Amino acid sequence: MRIAITSDIHFFPQWADKLQELAELLQLERPDLLVLAGDIGEPLYMFTRGLDNFSSVCEQRAAVAGNHDVWHRTFTYTSDHLWNSLLPEAASAYHYTWLEHQNLVIGDLGICGTIAWYDYGGKHPHLQLDDDFYQSIKPQISNDANYIDWPWTDIEFAQQVAEGFEARLDDLQNNPDVKNIIVVTHVPLFKGCLKPINTVEQGILNAYYANIELGQKVLKRGKVRAVFSGHVHHARQLRIARHADTSALAVYTIPSDYGSPAAIILNTSTWETEIIRVAGD
Repeated sequence: MRIAITSDIHFFPQWADKLQELAELLQLERPDLLVLAGDIGEPLYMFTRGLDNFSSVCEQRAAVAGNHDVWHRTFTYTSDHLWNSLLPEAASAYHYTWLEHQNLVIGDLGICGTIAWYDYGGKHPHLQLDDDFYQSIKPQISNDANYIDWPWTDIEFAQQVAEGFEARLDDLQNNPDVKNIIVVTHVPLFKGCLKPINTVEQGILNAYYANIELGQKVLKRGKVRAVFSGHVHHARQLRIARHADTSALAVYTIPSDYGSPAAIILNTSTWETEIIRVAGD
């Protein structure tokens, strides 16, 4: 089967033509499944427009949220309300499987997804800074601190989503009818997905771009064949070794950027991938 995976489309009127162009290009690829891996659009009505924009690509569709999708800014709804109700309800209304709530099984292939919130594991190992530092300095670095108002710290929320994700992943791992698993996350799970650290500032910033602990847990599930993530806005392709009796894990990041959307096409017959891009202005 053929699977189209995109992320970080950040639906906004000024980029609508580019996003429509990507949707049309993906439709020409005739995928059996489309997955939106977060940062679909904010506020909520832009999130729904993002969903609608890609509804024509194929009948089978799935999605997870990104960090921007739970921004509340000055709107009456809270980030908690978006996360727990409004985003999954919108996905359901546009006929997307909400992977944060349920797996998708197509034949002998399982698809498991999560937002995979950052756990500060992407930080530079030589920076002797504790989790409290990364929580306190975050408003100066990331608007997640300014526009997300739920009650959890980053570490608490990362643990919360990890627990649900692991349970869903084990459901697929233990299902004898599932031969291969694809994991789709918004936040990457491996340090090789991050931008190179050339400055102290980048070493701090990378703390908000990965969930390394969850990546180590994914590596232990032998049926996971490939992992696709967004959030970093650049292309990475890794092969991560596992136990001798288990094939290496293929890891990809999706190179979408603001006004320059992109997607990855995966052919599960060959496990080869191709990047589909729309040029920015």
